[in-house]
Amino acid sequence: MLPTRITMAVSVAAACAAAVVAAPSASACTAPGGGVCGDSTVTATLTAGTLALSVPGAVAISGTLGTASSFSTTMGTVQIQDNRGSLTGWTLTALASGNLTTGGASPQTISLGTSTVGGPLVLTPGTITAVSGSLVNVTPGAGGSLNPSQPVTVARALPLGGAGTYTMTPNLTLTPPANAVVGTYTTTITFSLS
Repeated sequence: MLPTRITMAVSVAAACAAAVVAAPSASACTAPGGGVCGDSTVTATLTAGTLALSVPGAVAISGTLGTASSFSTTMGTVQIQDNRGSLTGWTLTALASGNLTTGGASPQTISLGTSTVGGPLVLTPGTITAVSGSLVNVTPGAGGSLNPSQPVTVARALPLGGAGTYTMTPNLTLTPPANAVVGTYTTTITFSLS
């Protein structure tokens, strides 16, 4: 009886080993109608796009001295587009190129100062909207007084945020000093996105 038991044990072990070897892999294919299968490897290559900015070409503020202490206008749409695929975030700032000045033989000037607080020309960022992408880690900046020395933050995307397209319509407010002379004053606002 002892040899029979050994033979049975060996037979069961051999049958189990054969079953393990013959089992199909998880990705095996059974073609309909007894046909054959083939595999294709898919490779998707994504290259980096760009970081782009669009701002209004010109903005006008108008008001009559003595009728109000300040005058405001909406700038128009500012658009930020981040298609770099890096998720490193970005910061949008604004800086005035110089003081508000009139042209002509005797130009007048409204000083914009050198600080982001207390100046006569204030940028308020307003609400930021996601055209595509998520607002997670994307916020409007604090804004502040535009001047030629210190940039004000208009919007920011922290790391892991900011991929996609975003729009906002900042507001500009001019509070002319008491000694302001009538005229058309100009300066340039430079927006920087990095």
